[in-house]
Amino acid sequence: MITVTISDTLREQGVQAAANAFNAANPSQWVSAEGYLQQVVDAAALSYANQYKVGVISSGAFVLRFTPSEYAGIEAASTTDPIIAGFLSRVTESNEVVLYADEVTQGLGYLVSLELLTAERAADILSYEVPISPPEPVEPEPEPEPEPEPAPEPEDE
Repeated sequence: MITVTISDTLREQGVQAAANAFNAANPSQWVSAEGYLQQVVDAAALSYANQYKVGVISSGAFVLRFTPSEYAGIEAASTTDPIIAGFLSRVTESNEVVLYADEVTQGLGYLVSLELLTAERAADILSYEVPISPPEPVEPEPEPEPEPEPAPEPEDE
């Protein structure tokens, strides 16, 4: 949990004014200044988490987090357990795995309940670090210049 303190009167009044404006526009969703600020911070944090793919890895990277013997045991169990088969199918056929998604945490929890993984290994598999700095933006490839059209040839009279 992160706690924010605003110690400047002008900024505090600015948050109050913003909350008042929000409440005037949304009377059925009244919030305090603290509640309004929490919504703003939550939205910004979620936006950055999505932009920088915090907790998101490729499906290949997800599979590589299992030891070969763990994965072999899970694959073997998937032949007789449709829940495991569905979980494996979803995480291996998608491009990315969101490590904190309910489907992923519950899937690993199910594997723990069947003793195909320990709780410690499941926690290791789900762990991730927040990037220190954002990835470099990818510049789009410039569009090729269109070929100039040849000049019309003069007509013979």
